[in-house]
Amino acid sequence: MSRPSSDTKMNRKRAKYSSILQKLYGMSPCSVASENLMICNAGLSLGVNREDLLQTFSLFGKIQSVQMVSKQSHSFVKFLTVENARACFEGCNGKMVLPNMKGPIYLLYLESTPKIVNDEIFKC
Repeated sequence: MSRPSSDTKMNRKRAKYSSILQKLYGMSPCSVASENLMICNAGLSLGVNREDLLQTFSLFGKIQSVQMVSKQSHSFVKFLTVENARACFEGCNGKMVLPNMKGPIYLLYLESTPKIVNDEIFKC
């Protein structure tokens, strides 16, 4: 049996995390680039921390905030500009591996980051 193509895997991941986004926050991913990204598989429950996200994503531009949700495997990054977020998306989505992770990260564009009580929001 052959392995699925990276596009097929990316589509499966997108569907999975779109469902999580809808279920937990009542939101859907954005079909166009925005300054808000959901980092689908990099959150506090997976041992990823603020410094890991800042170190990786600040390579693509100025970050306005990082939002990490307790007991969840995802997080959110808000860039200062859409151009910075687009550069990050194109450079990282399905490609980049964060420290202490086995596979690549997956990203979704969002119109805004969710409003969550009791999460960790780091203004940059």
